[in-house]
Amino acid sequence: MNILSGGLTHDDGSIRLAGKAFSPATPAEANGAGIAIVHQETTILPDLTVAENIFFGDEPRNAFGLIRQGVVHARTASLLSMLGFSIAPHRLGRDLSAAERQMVEIAGAVRRSPRLLILDEPTASLSAAAAQSVLGLMARLKAAGMAIVFISHRLGEVLDSADRVVVLKDGQMTLEASRGTFDSNDLIQAMDGRT
Repeated sequence: MNILSGGLTHDDGSIRLAGKAFSPATPAEANGAGIAIVHQETTILPDLTVAENIFFGDEPRNAFGLIRQGVVHARTASLLSMLGFSIAPHRLGRDLSAAERQMVEIAGAVRRSPRLLILDEPTASLSAAAAQSVLGLMARLKAAGMAIVFISHRLGEVLDSADRVVVLKDGQMTLEASRGTFDSNDLIQAMDGRT
């Protein structure tokens, strides 16, 4: 995920994006190609609002270069509503729960309408209800044509959500399978080597 999102340079193999060789040198290059990543560890800035965190570095500005706060907050409210997240745009990052921080990170990534969204264990710190909200969002984004790489150790979520699975163990691919051709025992054996 770090190589695909431009955080690391690959030293072997190749990546093809939309049929063309792809080797992003920086996260900005990957972002420009339509790849967004949400890391498990959030990067929410505590002294900024939810809206400012979501638009950080890409804020709409007026002719004088000032951030159009009303526009930022209105767009954030609309985005959060569309995603099914009930978080007020004006809340400060420091006041958010772990689940809310994760949702704000996801909203920031989705706001850019990526062609590929990488989610690194987005449900790990969430309650069951919040995790279902994220899984429902993934299903809606997938139905709208967005490709999603979903990294998870929660086998139930993988079984419910994945069209295709790839299991990596110690840097090696131990399983690649399509929906309907694998079950939890296959995943456990590929991850742990035991039934």
